[in-house]
Amino acid sequence: MHRTLVISLFGLISVGMAACQEESPTTLDADLLPKEPITIEIELPWEDFASDLEVFGGYGAPWELGTGVVANAFAGILDARTLVRFAAYPSVHQVRDTTGTTRPDSSLTFVGGRVVAFLDTIASITSGPVTLGLGAIQTRWDKRTVTWVAAVDTLNDLTPWPQPGAGPVNSIGTTVWDPAEGDSAWFELDSVQVEAWADTADASRGARIELLTENTRLQVSRVVLRLDTRPSSNPDTLVVLSVQRDEISFVYDPFPEPPANGIRIGGVPAWRTVLNVKIPTHLDGPAELCV
Repeated sequence: MHRTLVISLFGLISVGMAACQEESPTTLDADLLPKEPITIEIELPWEDFASDLEVFGGYGAPWELGTGVVANAFAGILDARTLVRFAAYPSVHQVRDTTGTTRPDSSLTFVGGRVVAFLDTIASITSGPVTLGLGAIQTRWDKRTVTWVAAVDTLNDLTPWPQPGAGPVNSIGTTVWDPAEGDSAWFELDSVQVEAWADTADASRGARIELLTENTRLQVSRVVLRLDTRPSSNPDTLVVLSVQRDEISFVYDPFPEPPANGIRIGGVPAWRTVLNVKIPTHLDGPAELCV
């Protein structure tokens, strides 16, 4: 950050008067004060107004955003992957049977589906089409504490990933996303994978989305699981049911270090900067200061 302070002085203010010749406050001179406001910009070196700079990081966690990030060697440095765990599958659905009557059907067979990732085209940085990969996570993980190297990092439980970056995974497939053609990318699932993710008691249940195209970063706004469903009341018909994500987070590497000589605020985890600011009582500047 450019460490200068810009001060705008509107009209005649006391700090400007300190650098000027004294004028009688009871003068009858009608031109003592300007008829229009005057704006003056003065740049002060950092050391003239600031001291005791401290930068603190680590506030909050990625899961609190409710979105994901994927990156591959972005700017030659950043790698990131998004982790998603889906909610329980629907147990009943209103279906029109072979007689044309709509009634609830609780005997649903899930024969396939697809994971649909919606990407923020404005927040994402890419020069064209990119390739994304989807895999099924094999290690139990905790959305609140998951990092690039740790699947779980809670009290009395530190479980590292067998492979840094939320790995290994069972590869499901890849897809090409072109931002010029829309805001979503999808991965086809077979019935075996759909059945595996139906077990809500499995703490390893979840999907990992990664970016295979280098020097690119994408923001994942949301992820949906769409199930191809065969109802028992009308087995010749396929119904598509949507399952929202239950949990989402992302892991990244490297973890950013605080700047040696700079200010950093915001981000995830969030950064905060504390410093002392002292505005000088005397300014030496252009003649307009004394108008």
